Amino acid sequence: LEQFDLEKQSLYQILEDHYHIVLHHSQQDIIVKHADEEACRLLELPAGSDVVEQRGNVFGDTFIEYSESVMDIRRFQYQY
Repeated sequence: LEQFDLEKQSLYQILEDHYHIVLHHSQQDIIVKHADEEACRLLELPAGSDVVEQRGNVFGDTFIEYSESVMDIRRFQYQY
């Protein structure tokens, strides 16, 4: 994968075009919660702020990817 420029082509497109790994579906859990100290520090939020936490799995014929992220709720937008 190091040979590809991920700023010009998506990882998923590279997996499909060059490795014949086709992604079929994903599962996402999205929750709103109070940010912990580390999240407040990293996101430069006041203590006690709310954040959105996303955890997800991506599958092809097998498990492909797990992701986890914490976002400032004021900048979060969900589209289905």
